[in-house]
Amino acid sequence: MTGTLILAAVLLSLAMTTSSCTTASDSARSKPIPKLLPCSDSPNCVSSDSPPGSHFVAPLVIEGSPKVAWATLVEKVSKWPRTEIVSEGKDALSLECRSSFFRFVDDVQVQLRASEGVIAVRSASRVGYTDFGVNRSRVEELRSELQKAGVVR
Repeated sequence: MTGTLILAAVLLSLAMTTSSCTTASDSARSKPIPKLLPCSDSPNCVSSDSPPGSHFVAPLVIEGSPKVAWATLVEKVSKWPRTEIVSEGKDALSLECRSSFFRFVDDVQVQLRASEGVIAVRSASRVGYTDFGVNRSRVEELRSELQKAGVVR
Protein backbone atom coordinates (compact mmCIF):
# COMPACT_ATOMS: atom_id res chain seq x y z
CA MET A 1 0.00 0.00 0.00
CA THR A 2 2.78 2.44 0.96
CA GLY A 3 4.69 1.54 -2.20
CA THR A 4 1.62 2.31 -4.30
CA LEU A 5 1.25 5.71 -2.63
CA ILE A 6 4.91 6.53 -3.22
CA LEU A 7 4.65 5.47 -6.87
CA ALA A 8 1.54 7.63 -7.30
CA ALA A 9 3.31 10.62 -5.74
CA VAL A 10 6.33 10.17 -8.03
CA LEU A 11 4.14 9.89 -11.13
CA LEU A 12 2.15 12.97 -10.11
CA SER A 13 5.36 14.89 -9.53
CA LEU A 14 6.70 13.85 -12.95
CA ALA A 15 3.45 14.86 -14.64
CA MET A 16 3.54 18.27 -13.01
CA THR A 17 7.16 18.97 -13.94
CA THR A 18 6.83 17.82 -17.54
CA SER A 19 3.61 19.76 -18.09
CA SER A 20 5.29 22.97 -16.95
CA CYS A 21 7.75 22.69 -19.85
CA THR A 22 5.03 23.55 -22.36
CA THR A 23 4.16 27.21 -22.61
CA ALA A 24 0.65 28.39 -23.33
CA SER A 25 1.72 29.63 -26.73
CA ASP A 26 3.26 26.26 -27.61
CA SER A 27 0.08 24.56 -26.55
CA ALA A 28 -2.12 26.94 -28.55
CA ARG A 29 0.05 26.59 -31.64
CA SER A 30 -0.09 22.81 -31.62
CA LYS A 31 -3.83 22.53 -31.04
CA PRO A 32 -5.91 21.91 -34.15
CA ILE A 33 -8.93 24.15 -34.58
CA PRO A 34 -11.85 22.23 -33.06
CA LYS A 35 -14.77 21.29 -35.25
CA LEU A 36 -18.21 22.74 -34.65
CA LEU A 37 -20.68 20.58 -32.77
CA PRO A 38 -22.10 17.86 -35.03
CA CYS A 39 -25.71 17.98 -36.19
CA SER A 40 -28.12 15.36 -34.86
CA ASP A 41 -30.15 13.16 -37.19
CA SER A 42 -33.09 15.57 -37.20
CA PRO A 43 -33.31 18.04 -40.12
CA ASN A 44 -33.22 21.15 -37.89
CA CYS A 45 -29.49 21.85 -38.18
CA VAL A 46 -26.97 22.99 -40.77
CA SER A 47 -23.21 23.09 -40.44
CA SER A 48 -20.23 23.76 -42.65
CA ASP A 49 -18.44 20.93 -40.83
CA SER A 50 -21.11 18.38 -41.81
CA PRO A 51 -20.33 15.98 -44.66
CA PRO A 52 -22.09 16.68 -47.95
CA GLY A 53 -25.80 16.03 -47.54
CA SER A 54 -28.86 17.62 -46.02
CA HIS A 55 -27.03 19.17 -43.04
CA PHE A 56 -24.19 20.67 -45.06
CA VAL A 57 -23.96 24.39 -45.71
CA ALA A 58 -20.91 25.96 -47.33
CA PRO A 59 -18.55 27.89 -45.06
CA LEU A 60 -18.28 31.64 -45.48
CA VAL A 61 -15.26 32.18 -47.76
CA ILE A 62 -13.32 35.26 -46.68
CA GLU A 63 -12.58 37.98 -49.21
CA GLY A 64 -9.63 40.08 -48.04
CA SER A 65 -8.62 40.43 -44.41
CA PRO A 66 -9.86 37.76 -41.97
CA LYS A 67 -9.79 40.33 -39.14
CA VAL A 68 -12.05 42.70 -41.08
CA ALA A 69 -14.40 39.86 -42.06
CA TRP A 70 -14.63 38.72 -38.44
CA ALA A 71 -15.24 42.22 -37.08
CA THR A 72 -17.95 42.77 -39.71
CA LEU A 73 -19.62 39.47 -38.81
CA VAL A 74 -19.65 40.34 -35.10
CA GLU A 75 -21.10 43.76 -35.90
CA LYS A 76 -23.84 42.28 -38.12
CA VAL A 77 -25.00 39.52 -35.75
CA SER A 78 -25.00 41.85 -32.75
CA LYS A 79 -27.76 43.82 -34.52
CA TRP A 80 -29.98 40.80 -35.25
CA PRO A 81 -33.34 41.00 -33.44
CA ARG A 82 -34.00 38.55 -30.58
CA THR A 83 -30.33 37.46 -30.69
CA GLU A 84 -27.93 37.33 -27.79
CA ILE A 85 -24.18 36.72 -27.94
CA VAL A 86 -23.64 34.15 -25.20
CA SER A 87 -19.94 33.50 -25.73
CA GLU A 88 -17.32 35.48 -27.60
CA GLY A 89 -13.68 34.57 -28.09
CA LYS A 90 -10.92 35.81 -30.36
CA ASP A 91 -12.04 33.52 -33.17
CA ALA A 92 -15.31 31.94 -32.01
CA LEU A 93 -18.79 33.21 -31.27
CA SER A 94 -21.89 31.50 -29.88
CA LEU A 95 -25.33 33.05 -30.26
CA GLU A 96 -28.87 32.30 -29.14
CA CYS A 97 -31.58 33.34 -31.60
CA ARG A 98 -35.22 33.31 -30.48
CA SER A 99 -38.21 32.91 -32.74
CA SER A 100 -40.63 35.83 -32.65
CA PHE A 101 -43.83 34.03 -31.69
CA PHE A 102 -43.06 30.91 -29.65
CA ARG A 103 -39.62 32.11 -28.48
CA PHE A 104 -37.92 28.83 -29.51
CA VAL A 105 -34.15 29.06 -29.14
CA ASP A 106 -31.73 28.23 -31.94
CA ASP A 107 -28.01 27.98 -31.27
CA VAL A 108 -25.58 29.52 -33.74
CA GLN A 109 -21.83 28.95 -33.70
CA VAL A 110 -19.37 30.76 -35.94
CA GLN A 111 -15.66 30.17 -35.97
CA LEU A 112 -12.93 32.13 -37.75
CA ARG A 113 -10.47 29.80 -39.48
CA ALA A 114 -8.12 32.42 -40.86
CA SER A 115 -5.51 29.88 -41.98
CA GLU A 116 -8.18 28.22 -44.15
CA GLY A 117 -9.63 31.54 -45.33
CA VAL A 118 -13.12 30.69 -44.08
CA ILE A 119 -15.60 31.26 -41.31
CA ALA A 120 -17.20 27.98 -40.26
CA VAL A 121 -20.85 28.18 -39.26
CA ARG A 122 -23.48 26.02 -37.56
CA SER A 123 -27.11 26.83 -36.78
CA ALA A 124 -29.40 24.38 -34.99
CA SER A 125 -32.75 24.29 -33.22
CA ARG A 126 -32.68 23.21 -29.60
CA VAL A 127 -36.09 21.58 -29.67
CA GLY A 128 -38.36 19.93 -32.18
CA TYR A 129 -37.66 17.82 -35.19
CA THR A 130 -37.92 20.21 -38.10
CA ASP A 131 -37.21 23.92 -38.38
CA PHE A 132 -38.90 24.52 -41.76
CA GLY A 133 -35.56 25.72 -43.17
CA VAL A 134 -35.08 28.53 -40.64
CA ASN A 135 -31.49 27.61 -39.76
CA ARG A 136 -30.36 27.33 -43.38
CA SER A 137 -32.08 30.64 -44.15
CA ARG A 138 -30.30 32.28 -41.21
CA VAL A 139 -26.88 31.16 -42.48
CA GLU A 140 -27.65 32.26 -46.03
CA GLU A 141 -28.90 35.64 -44.76
CA LEU A 142 -25.62 36.07 -42.87
CA ARG A 143 -23.72 35.14 -46.03
CA SER A 144 -25.72 37.72 -48.00
CA GLU A 145 -25.09 40.47 -45.43
CA LEU A 146 -21.36 39.76 -45.44
CA GLN A 147 -21.25 39.61 -49.25
CA LYS A 148 -22.92 43.04 -49.42
CA ALA A 149 -20.21 44.30 -47.02
CA GLY A 150 -17.58 42.86 -49.37
CA VAL A 151 -15.91 40.62 -46.78
CA VAL A 152 -16.97 37.16 -48.04
CA ARG A 153 -17.59 35.65 -51.48
